[in-house]
Amino acid sequence: MYMICIRIQIFIVVLTSQSFRLLREPARIDAGLMPGRCLHRQRNCHKTGASTQTFDFACGVSHCAVGFTGINFANFTQRPLTVPLELFSQHETDSAALGVRLRDDATFINYYPGANAAALGYVERLCEADAGWTESLIYLWGKHGVGRTHLLQAACLRFEQMGEPAVYLPLAELMDRGVEILDNLEQYELVCLDDLQAVAGKADWEEALFHLFNRLRDSGRRLLIAASTSPRELPVKLADLKSRLTLALIFQMRPLSDEDKLRALQLRASRRGLHLTDEVGHFILTRGTRSMSALFELLERLDQASLQAQRKLTIPFLKETLGW
Repeated sequence: MYMICIRIQIFIVVLTSQSFRLLREPARIDAGLMPGRCLHRQRNCHKTGASTQTFDFACGVSHCAVGFTGINFANFTQRPLTVPLELFSQHETDSAALGVRLRDDATFINYYPGANAAALGYVERLCEADAGWTESLIYLWGKHGVGRTHLLQAACLRFEQMGEPAVYLPLAELMDRGVEILDNLEQYELVCLDDLQAVAGKADWEEALFHLFNRLRDSGRRLLIAASTSPRELPVKLADLKSRLTLALIFQMRPLSDEDKLRALQLRASRRGLHLTDEVGHFILTRGTRSMSALFELLERLDQASLQAQRKLTIPFLKETLGW
């Protein structure tokens, strides 16, 4: 009996020490979490109504609110990212064969939604592990420069970070390759089709898209579509394809206001380690081009010039660098 009591006491001491060790090292607890657990924890943050964004630096994930008000370190993890090499290699090979590259800066964190907060939220929801079919078919439409391509590529990058195969196809660039590029896409967990208007009205493309739609639905895959016009205005001749497109969650992407453009520039600048004041930002907006793609390219140019000159972004520096 004496020996049994001693063994029980030793077991309690060991168990207690292990518990304290885990409490001191939360990163090791997170190291065992799968992507689904990570996403589940972040979804709970939506329900709190918190006014901050939560960042998972291992996944490059932002959640919880549209407003960019800071970093909530309560959900910060150091979980290592694990991507099956065979999936990553396969995607790289396919992308290389098609000549398509995803922009490294096309992430959800870098996207300032403005009036497009609902679209951003549903696209992020599409990337979650338990998204159903009704949430797994999204159609984004709007003019050039409203962020359609950014969200499609951000979704692909999110899937890659989760170790899931995804493919991005800009149809306007790839239509010369023929409809064969749509074959076997149901092997991907996510298929992103950009510039759908480029192939609308072409009988062979419409038929191939209709069959792809059905294969993705039957296999439980996810489809994210972007076009310049709404499904009703799209000149699709195949009635069956038209009806399939109307089943999607449809979002019209709105251009950013001048104030939103300023905030988007400041968000992108902060991600680069730059401080962009309101005064300098307004100066850029009044002197430079209005499209967001051009504004971001200008910011990249200023970032490089600022780094080389070791100077801050000021109006005199902008005038000197840009010749304004």
